[in-house]
Amino acid sequence: LAITMVFPYLYMALTTFKPMSETVSAEFKLFPRVWTAESYKEVWELVPFGRGILNTMAVEIPVILVGSFTSALGAFAFAKMRLPCARVLLLVLMSGMMVPFAALFLPQYRIYSSMKLTNNLLPLILPGLFGNISMVFFLIQFMGGIPNALFEAAKIDGCGYFKSFVYIMLPLLWPALAA
Repeated sequence: LAITMVFPYLYMALTTFKPMSETVSAEFKLFPRVWTAESYKEVWELVPFGRGILNTMAVEIPVILVGSFTSALGAFAFAKMRLPCARVLLLVLMSGMMVPFAALFLPQYRIYSSMKLTNNLLPLILPGLFGNISMVFFLIQFMGGIPNALFEAAKIDGCGYFKSFVYIMLPLLWPALAA
């Protein structure tokens, strides 16, 4: 069973080292007769991988850093602060996860187009800066295991909610944020 699962990937990887004549041949051969890396050279010349990597970093670094912080901040508000209707608000936010992305794609494009934000990376970065509700939910569950006595002691020592979050909760969240 494991071989049947791995075989297509192995065959695909080995085919990349075959010349074109062997690749399109009707004869089945697992290993190439002539090993060549010509296809890798051709792809590297045709596809701008360097630009793709830079674009990925330009999107992911701010989204991961700022989005994780804002998600953790929102989770802290739901997990450790007394908010009126907190459960209802969380359910409303989580119900947005049921809407398929395909239903949102065109309206989002129209919004970004009207704001003149097309043809750049901002539409990929901006939404991620405000957090992710699935990450908020995950962090709420993690924060449930952290005792409230830590925050009560910080409150007695004069810390507000934000200071308690930054100096107590954030260092305790590193394992969850890493996950």
